[in-house]
Amino acid sequence: MIAEQYKEKIIKYYDECQIDYEWAWNLKKRMAMHYGYWDETTPRLRYALTNMNK
Repeated sequence: MIAEQYKEKIIKYYDECQIDYEWAWNLKKRMAMHYGYWDETTPRLRYALTNMNK
């Protein structure tokens, strides 16, 4: 495959999965699409996202 074909597949993937990412990462509230910052006091993803954004 050439690079342009990969680019189209990647765009299609995110177009199709956007709603899942919005739900899983709670993007409307957390404004984050990463795995956050975890330390020994971080019990859940939502806290890790807030930590990283800080």
